[in-house]
Amino acid sequence: MTKERVRKILDIMCDGLYEREDEVRLALLSSIAGESIFLLGPPGVAKSLIARKLKHAYKDATSFEYLMGRFSTPDEIFGPISIKKLKSEDKYERKVENYLPDADIVFLDEIWKASPPIQNSLLTAINEKIYRNGTQEIELKLKGLISASNELPAENEGLEALWDRFIIRLYVDGIKDEDNFNNMIIASEDLYVDKIPDDLKISQKEYNQWQKEIDDIEVPMKVLDIISLIRKSLSLRNETNEDDDSIYVSDRRWKKIVHLMKTCAFLNDRKAVDLMDCFIINNCIWNKDSEIEESRNIVEDVVRKNGYGIKLDIEPIKVEIDALKKEIEKETVEEFKEEYNELVSYDTNGEKNDKGEYYKIKNYKSDDEKPTLINKGDFKSLSKYNKKKVNIMAENNYYNSNYKNYSKSATSSSEFTIDIDGTEYDLETKTQTITKSITKKPSKTLQTQWTKRIGKVHDQCEELQLKIAEFKRKDLEHASSNLFIDPDLSKIAFSNLDRTSHEIAKLKVESEKIRDSYESIE
Repeated sequence: MTKERVRKILDIMCDGLYEREDEVRLALLSSIAGESIFLLGPPGVAKSLIARKLKHAYKDATSFEYLMGRFSTPDEIFGPISIKKLKSEDKYERKVENYLPDADIVFLDEIWKASPPIQNSLLTAINEKIYRNGTQEIELKLKGLISASNELPAENEGLEALWDRFIIRLYVDGIKDEDNFNNMIIASEDLYVDKIPDDLKISQKEYNQWQKEIDDIEVPMKVLDIISLIRKSLSLRNETNEDDDSIYVSDRRWKKIVHLMKTCAFLNDRKAVDLMDCFIINNCIWNKDSEIEESRNIVEDVVRKNGYGIKLDIEPIKVEIDALKKEIEKETVEEFKEEYNELVSYDTNGEKNDKGEYYKIKNYKSDDEKPTLINKGDFKSLSKYNKKKVNIMAENNYYNSNYKNYSKSATSSSEFTIDIDGTEYDLETKTQTITKSITKKPSKTLQTQWTKRIGKVHDQCEELQLKIAEFKRKDLEHASSNLFIDPDLSKIAFSNLDRTSHEIAKLKVESEKIRDSYESIE
């Protein structure tokens, strides 16, 4: 199987490299897809080593490496002019042997220092796999071009077209894990030695055949929908970005991204692209290092919200649970209304106010014959056996500087009356109505019917959970073993199913609570 063979190649290529597995895997993927990759990062982080490892994956492959400089000439990249042909045949041709046009794998360091003539030739070489040598066009055998730099292309210097050709873009940093770092610095193994057996290497014939088979890989509508949603998310992001800094992805680039995804599917022994392949996109759409995390978040968010799912109708279960609730409540709960009195609250202006601090004393007149109020705290401090002086105030006079407090000896004979100097007065009250309920045990017949219905709900929930588990078992197996995608990302792709599974589990728990509600009634 192609997948197992490629897995072995990758394992050997990654052996001895620490924290460079993603770079190696995506470099191989891009080369089999016939695309180019750009590595951004400081010097000394194994960027050129990745290119040399990539050469080992191909049988009888040749490579070309060059460190670009301001004064690099096309002769140094594409070969010197053939003086012999120029003199004898009057032809302006280059001797391309052992130079870029003759190589399977190319590594160009400090790519953005390339001069315009070199850039122009690279555009055709990368995109069309053609190099024009004098009057003839050479069809290149170029499989993968890896470029590297510790900086991104400068703006407004005509580098946009070349930058657009590098489909995969990765940031390569120093080793983070301390153990990996220690193992790297003490290792004596020669990492440049080719350890891939010939029977594993990819021949030119196989490579050509694979290209035809990759073209036949299906791209399902679900994947096209994900791509469409990512494009819409990018458009929305660009419209609302205050810095007027757009993430631009050309139509040509999207086409190549899809080809890359089809290659990923093929190398994983699949006939169609799936949602896991979509995670490659986040390595293909950023233009600035500040956009790397943002691009990843956009892709992951779209896949999370629109990931794997199966059509499960859980609505009938919800309807049945609601119906059971209503029926059980009707049969086990009896409601009745009960009236009670409560004191009416007033504010200092004599206005009824639920938050007021006073009660009104009915039929009691102050010394100036005005209705009277008593402070709530004063009233609550009274009792049948606690006679004390309290202030009784004339209504509407509290905020008047001439108001009078009438201190009277009083007791409270009940919660609604007050005794003032031997005469009992009622406090103003209002009648309130409250609804109360009591539970009654349902008949055995009803309990049996309800228990059967709840059992049926349980069976339906378990049946749906089994369908989800079976779907995940079949799809999660290949999703979590994708050669080029972090297996942890499968959790994102399956989050829709996990949410549905969680919802079904909640329905099952809810039905159990319903059963407990009537079984526990004494």
